[in-house]
Amino acid sequence: MNEQVLKDLYDRAVSKGYQKSIEEFNALLQSNENVLADNYGYVQEKGYQKSLEDFSVLVGVKKKRRFGFSFSAGRYGFYYTTAAGRGYFFGVYHT
Repeated sequence: MNEQVLKDLYDRAVSKGYQKSIEEFNALLQSNENVLADNYGYVQEKGYQKSLEDFSVLVGVKKKRRFGFSFSAGRYGFYYTTAAGRGYFFGVYHT
């Protein structure tokens, strides 16, 4: 996570009336897709040209992929996603 970017986004939120701590703002950014999208739109207006996924890594919402793929656990199994964005589902059968 880039702490300076987080501080800049927090300062923007405060200027718009946000009254909670930077830690609470960070938690909100991590958990609320609308807040993430709003801040992504803001940085795009300021010249940011990378993807939403790159922005999510920058602010710590997502971890940077080290090996070109990622695994995540879902309710019904595991998901494998390649760096190119192609996803695969591995179902789990319960008896």
